[in-house]
Amino acid sequence: MATTTRVTSAPPVPGSRLVDVGVSLNDLPDGGHRVVTVAQTPIMLWRTGDIVHAMDSRCPHMGYPLTKGTVEAGILRCHWHHWRFDLASGGCFTAGGDDVPTYDVAIDEAGRISVGAAPRGATADTQRQHAWTRLEEGLRENRSFLRVRSLVTLMGQGATPAEVASRATRLALLYSRSGVSTGLVVLASVLNVLDATALTPEEQVLGLAHSLGHIAGDISARSPKRPEMGLPEPLPTRDQLAVWFQEFLEERETAGAERCLRTLLEDPDAIEEALTWLLQAATRHVFLSTGHVLDFLNKTRELTHHLSGDPATVTEVLVGMLTPIADGFRHEEDLDWQDLLPLLAEAERAPSQAPTLSVAVLLGDDPHALTQAMAGAFFGGTPVVELARLQAEAAIRRLGRFPVANADDWDTVHHLVTNANGVLGLAEALGGRDRDTDRALYRAVMHSALYGYLNRFLNMPRHYLPGENRPVRPDGDPDTIRDHWMAAMANGQTDDAAWRAAELLMSQPADSVAATWVRAVWREDQGFHAMQALDAALSLERRLANRLDGHWPLLAGTRFTTAQRDRRLVQWETDTAFKLARGEQLVDPE
Repeated sequence: MATTTRVTSAPPVPGSRLVDVGVSLNDLPDGGHRVVTVAQTPIMLWRTGDIVHAMDSRCPHMGYPLTKGTVEAGILRCHWHHWRFDLASGGCFTAGGDDVPTYDVAIDEAGRISVGAAPRGATADTQRQHAWTRLEEGLRENRSFLRVRSLVTLMGQGATPAEVASRATRLALLYSRSGVSTGLVVLASVLNVLDATALTPEEQVLGLAHSLGHIAGDISARSPKRPEMGLPEPLPTRDQLAVWFQEFLEERETAGAERCLRTLLEDPDAIEEALTWLLQAATRHVFLSTGHVLDFLNKTRELTHHLSGDPATVTEVLVGMLTPIADGFRHEEDLDWQDLLPLLAEAERAPSQAPTLSVAVLLGDDPHALTQAMAGAFFGGTPVVELARLQAEAAIRRLGRFPVANADDWDTVHHLVTNANGVLGLAEALGGRDRDTDRALYRAVMHSALYGYLNRFLNMPRHYLPGENRPVRPDGDPDTIRDHWMAAMANGQTDDAAWRAAELLMSQPADSVAATWVRAVWREDQGFHAMQALDAALSLERRLANRLDGHWPLLAGTRFTTAQRDRRLVQWETDTAFKLARGEQLVDPE
């Protein structure tokens, strides 16, 4: 039996298994290289004198073939972005760069080369921990491809979306000066979509990659903040804490409110009560920050559900709502709302008589009839969740009727829908808990309805969704219609996209059509509003399924997202990360 001589610049891993790669020493001239495949990984053999080095042939930065690089004085330079590595150990000399995995090499008496079956020092645990570390670096430094490659590694090893979300949320709240901001709202939206939609593992990673990109934009290049602590003993009563909490937020003093809230949350069963505190603070003023605050609060509620296995992070999420509430713009200070403030004051008590509340009243042009109908329904005993459903239905009809001629105001009608969806989520979760909570929810619905009234001009001239003024007749088989729909969305053909979706809904289940829409939206680099709109429309499609004459949320939402920008960096990075994880080459090395 032939003896084996190791010619490698590092000692072998004890007990490592070697694989004959079908290459002999004579096949490698001094300074030459060859790529072989071991366990689906392309490995570069590079000979320098009497030593053969083996390393992953793909640069850890962006996957460029290292065989295209050059070696000088034992240092390998990748010529795509000029990262440099120690040829023997794979150590990276470029700031923030990852090392290249290296492998044991052995040559027998006949000159046949064998390579280690696994990288030196690699275990599932070390790879997982390294991926978590690099994911956090990618978030802090806003390095998108580093995040995506780490995400692919983690999900491939069994990490769940909730685990990724917990890590990202903790980091976001540690570094963000805005508390719960757009990145965490997108994260909650993506988690909602993942829960409700049948998607492939690659598509799940793509959605998470979008959310992590938004979080990184919120926190990169910032220093961590110092959290407040709960109050020392003796502790005040909860009623006293609640009063102090509201007073501090009224004065925009977040530090005091934070100490009160953290004291409450020392009780692990106080999450719902904390949400009611936040809700009451958020509805003491009119339509805070164009309705964003209540949408953010609902996303906070959803995150507490998704992260329920991580109580410490749940606490940070709830505390993260203090800044949006304290800093929110109070629309009673806005000139547009001045004529409506007396109507709001009047609606704080039961009217002597009132019209019946309906979607038609909510979509009408009489604000007094609207507020009186709403007050009559609430004080007459209609559950507040029913009021929220009516307003959500009115909001999605506003979006569906939005004409493209008013394209500069897409965001205005979008704010109405996301706010109404948020209020409905809060009403479903907290409605009926107690009278104070219901009063807060009632105010939230009223503010949303009046914002819709203020922007009723956006439906002039009125747009008609497919099926409203002429029937939908499918033009082709489902696969052809789906292809045309995807093309219309990619090309920004807003109304054609809605018609194609309506045609597809004639023969395909709504869940299948929704999944196609998710894929179309996530294939492009999307802004905050598009990610919000996707989640809100899918949510309202489920919640209002038995109330609407047709798939208004899907069709209206499709029109909105189609009108957004068309860019695809996140899709490319995710595809590339998966190719590298599967051991594929991005460029022919030879």
